[in-house]
Amino acid sequence: MARAARAIPAEGAEINHYQPVDNLPLPVSTRTSRYKFSEMKVNAGFTFPAGDLKKVNAAVSAYKRKHTDQSFTVRRIDDETYGCWRLK
Repeated sequence: MARAARAIPAEGAEINHYQPVDNLPLPVSTRTSRYKFSEMKVNAGFTFPAGDLKKVNAAVSAYKRKHTDQSFTVRRIDDETYGCWRLK
């Protein structure tokens, strides 16, 4: 695969470098989880269709990595439905 040619700045043009800025405020994250693990109290839970099992398991696993003081479990309720509960 051929590499793209680098742009050469015009003579006398200033090269744009990424400059650090002190005290640059960090914007508030707008990402939210559809599963609301952070709002769940102990023994609270929700149900979901069997087709979403991989997504929910991945979301629970990712949340538990950052929140080691909390514990969740996912269990099958019937052939078409699963549940997720907060244990601690």
